[in-house]
Amino acid sequence: MLSVQLGSSRRAWLLLAAYVSVGLVFGWIGAVQRDWVAAVFCVAGLVGVVRMGLLLRRRSDVQSRGVPVATGRASARTADGALFVSMGLQIVGARQREGVVLIGPSSAAFVFVGGWTHLAWKLLTFPFYVRFRFVDLAIDVPTPGSLDLALADAVERHGGFIIDGDWTYASAQRWLLRPGTEGIVWLERPAPESLTSRWRPLPPPTPARFRWIRNRIAAVAAVLTAVIGLVGIAVWRLTGDADYLVAGLFYAAMLGGAVLFALIVAQRRAALAERQ
Repeated sequence: MLSVQLGSSRRAWLLLAAYVSVGLVFGWIGAVQRDWVAAVFCVAGLVGVVRMGLLLRRRSDVQSRGVPVATGRASARTADGALFVSMGLQIVGARQREGVVLIGPSSAAFVFVGGWTHLAWKLLTFPFYVRFRFVDLAIDVPTPGSLDLALADAVERHGGFIIDGDWTYASAQRWLLRPGTEGIVWLERPAPESLTSRWRPLPPPTPARFRWIRNRIAAVAAVLTAVIGLVGIAVWRLTGDADYLVAGLFYAAMLGGAVLFALIVAQRRAALAERQ
């Protein structure tokens, strides 16, 4: 048995302490002032306490049983280097879902850890909250040489698919593509070349394809930026509170600026790849 733990346990302890504080403070406010908003925050804090408590207890049990553990924030490697693990995304059109990419010496897999979300929703919500990711994945490896079977078993138990030798790999963008199928698998951290050399190099997208992708992303970002700004203006006109106007324009500018910066970086990387 092998345990893959992505997300720092130290951060989990800090979050546990924060959730306990939130639950106690807002619970006291809700009880004294009979404030239902404080009660909602109290319940949210208690839910966080339960989630972090179960996570830390599970990791403590794994450690006490002496199970080999590969740890990291967004990527990890086993002690013998036989398995590389990275957070990743399966992207199909404007939809995406999170998963874990596991790459062994002769096989690889993508294991689901989340459901489908839309790019528009991601762009709309990213300025408003910070997400802390924790992934615990148990991989049953009966013998040291049975890693291929272990990855197939992980896919069957958790959902996902095997990444075989028919895929291609773009090292500059860190994404995998299977010819003839829609979508890509993107790695959050680059894998060692010794493990990715089995896949054929993926040629860079044509200028026309790159422009199409860039224009689609820019169009979605422009619509969302306009919506956020208009909502801020509308609420300001209805309530007379200028804070809503400032907040709407601020978040709209933040979203537009972030997308513009990302598109400029992508354009420069594409131009550099063409020159090489």
